[in-house]
Amino acid sequence: MSIFYDTRRNIEELFITQFALKRECVPVFNENVSYNPPSTPWVRISIVPNDHRRIDIWGNLYRTTGIVNVQVQTPLDIGAGEAERIADDVADIFRGVTLPGIRLDNPTPVIIGEQDKFYRIDVQTEYESDINL
Repeated sequence: MSIFYDTRRNIEELFITQFALKRECVPVFNENVSYNPPSTPWVRISIVPNDHRRIDIWGNLYRTTGIVNVQVQTPLDIGAGEAERIADDVADIFRGVTLPGIRLDNPTPVIIGEQDKFYRIDVQTEYESDINL
C-alpha cells in the first residue's frame, strides 16, 4: 500500500461513489484537474495530509492524519439553503466511516461565503490512515 496515493484514491472513490447516489446531477472535481465550473451547484474534493509518524516502537506501523476538504459551490442569489443541503449530504458520507486502514469522522462545515460568482461552504473531515511498511 502506498502511503499517500492509496489513501487519496480510497477516500476519493468513496466520496465520488456515495455522492453520485445522493446528488447525481452535481459534478465532482478532483485536485489538479482542469475544469470550467458550471453555473449550477458543483463540488471539489481535496485531501490534505498534515502529519505522518511512526506509531509503534518495534514495528513499522505509520499513521498519517489530515483533512478531507470538500468545497460546496452554489450560484449566488439563491440563498444558502442549497449549499447547506449539499454540505449535509457530504457530511453524511464521511461521518464515522471506516475503510481498510482509514478512519474518517467529525465533518465540520466552514462557511466561506461569496467567492467568484458562487456561494461556498467547505466541509472539512478529519482522517487517519495507518500503513505497515
